[in-house]
Amino acid sequence: EELLAGTARVRLFDVRYHKRLHAKVYIFDRRAAYVTSANLTGGGLRGNIEGGYLVVVPAHIEHYRAEFDALFADGIDLLV
Repeated sequence: EELLAGTARVRLFDVRYHKRLHAKVYIFDRRAAYVTSANLTGGGLRGNIEGGYLVVVPAHIEHYRAEFDALFADGIDLLV
């Protein structure tokens, strides 16, 4: 929605301050989240053997959204 409306925000998150962060969670609005080992690359999406889990329970999706929002808040605005 935000991408289509032109209101999406882009932030830089410095992983040096979260050394154990290795999660890959793709969140699709409030409809679903995909928790996976796959990187968002050609190999990760097409070539490698990866595992993942589709989350559709609203409370569980909200958990991942809250985690993302907390990390996003720690980021630095790139489009100011």
